[in-house]
Amino acid sequence: MLSVKNSGGASVYPKTLTVTGIKTSYTAGQTVDLTGLKATVMYSDDSNEDVSDAVTASPASGTMIYEDTTKITFSWTWPDDETVVMISDVAVTVTRVLSSISVSAPTKTIYYKGDALNLSGAVVTATFNSGRTAVVTSSATFSPANGSTLSSFGTQTITATYTENSVSKTASTSVTVTVKTVTWASGTDTEIADMVEAADAGIISLSDYWTVGDVRSIRLSDMSATGVGESHAAQTQEFVLMNKGGKTLKSGKTCSFVVGMVRVLSTSSSYEPGYMNSSSTNSGGWESCARRTWCNSVFRNAIPPVIRGIFKQFKNVTANGSSSSVTTSTDYFALPSEKEVFGSTTYANSSAESSNSQFEYYKTSSNRVKASLDGVAHFWWERSPYSGNSNNFCNVDGNGNANYNI
Repeated sequence: MLSVKNSGGASVYPKTLTVTGIKTSYTAGQTVDLTGLKATVMYSDDSNEDVSDAVTASPASGTMIYEDTTKITFSWTWPDDETVVMISDVAVTVTRVLSSISVSAPTKTIYYKGDALNLSGAVVTATFNSGRTAVVTSSATFSPANGSTLSSFGTQTITATYTENSVSKTASTSVTVTVKTVTWASGTDTEIADMVEAADAGIISLSDYWTVGDVRSIRLSDMSATGVGESHAAQTQEFVLMNKGGKTLKSGKTCSFVVGMVRVLSTSSSYEPGYMNSSSTNSGGWESCARRTWCNSVFRNAIPPVIRGIFKQFKNVTANGSSSSVTTSTDYFALPSEKEVFGSTTYANSSAESSNSQFEYYKTSSNRVKASLDGVAHFWWERSPYSGNSNNFCNVDGNGNANYNI
């Protein structure tokens, strides 16, 4: 009994109101159920009266109930004196029902590829079907989880999940993974590879950051003499951006840059010219020669693995031997043709070379002179067969001029 009004001097008056038999456990959204209600008034003389049909409930039977309801209040008015109102509260437990969640963005939303995700500042808020809300961040899970390595470029979705009383809800926010821009010369192998990947994905254009003539040093591992009559110890070589675009990739896209070497390969003490084929023939041209196999296997494998992947397969048009017929080869690494070096043909077949264009880097004649690591200039091979001659391939002599040899 919470309150009782005086009975005005009556010798017998109501003393308590007791309510039993009703449902006291609910799930939010259910309705008040008073089935089994038993309301009893005890009078001052300890007699009892069943007043179940005369009590009033708040909230009333059939009313929707939510977790903000903690009790049902019953009231009964004494017919003998309507100023006397008996009240009884019955505690109820209402289990809340999760309706939805929301998640705010973390404090840090911009990352470089390879960074660890930091979800500090992200707040998960649950909304229940009563309309009430609660912060449940500590009980929520995230995918990807806090601390995960962000390995893909672009917008990364962060999904929060919260479960309560077997009801699960999700919400998402996002962070952006961008690329750290570096120069061709100064970036680490990983940074360079990331920039190329971002360019492949259309996120950046490499030409906004790199330009023809930029040089970086790359450490090459030992190279065997397999198929080309030469071997090379591990050495550091300068790789230069020779041309913006200019080659069609195997995928059909245009490359960002053509990359070449400033110097020729060397041993520690001397230069080895090697050969295109082990016999004096240009039959089959570049497509069939031993040097092509070596370039795409031995030389390619000497490139450090992290940066090796930036070099894509691309198409090369070359005369098929001494005739004007052409073959299109697909290579990771290829020697330039005579026209790609000089802009015209002297010994190569001009018809077979018609679709090739001079690399920007070689428009400066001094760039055609290539020295070994000891500083001595040497001839170097091109992939073009000598037109009308079945023995020779074209090359560039030590003075940077067009030449040929067996």
